[in-house]
Amino acid sequence: MDSADIKHFLNWLEIRERCGQDGGDALQLRCDADHSSLLRRLLKGKEPLPEPPPLAMSYPWYELIDEGRAEAFEVYLVGEDHGLFPAGTLIIEQSAWTVLETLGPDSWVATYRVPDEKEIQELRRKREWQNYKGIPKKLSDSRWKVYTPGPHPKIPERKQWIVERA
Repeated sequence: MDSADIKHFLNWLEIRERCGQDGGDALQLRCDADHSSLLRRLLKGKEPLPEPPPLAMSYPWYELIDEGRAEAFEVYLVGEDHGLFPAGTLIIEQSAWTVLETLGPDSWVATYRVPDEKEIQELRRKREWQNYKGIPKKLSDSRWKVYTPGPHPKIPERKQWIVERA
């Protein structure tokens, strides 16, 4: 490990602390480091983002933020309000997105919101979560494009995205 790697590792520890993550013991820290997308990003010489990116299959979706576009394979539409997500929510790669505008039957302007850990734990304690049997409507087995079109009046740049069938 060279001095740049050590600097990136210390930066990772500081970011974890700012986000309220306990360092834990050496074994826990080793496991966290081995699985950290943020640490891998820092070790490649990339800067941390000002806030966490959206998740794709439970992992940070850095490609979407860095490139301004990515491909999704799982897109669901929540048809009716059932207590977990309001009707009209898009589930993209297993993360909830808020629809800002419907552009067509397979096209929306949407934004993501990264919930904090307390919010996730409260959601999992809800009876609706534990007893939820309904499945949002999967829109198709095709690929989906998620990309930024430029500034949107409701959402700052890189926080609003077009979602449409590829």
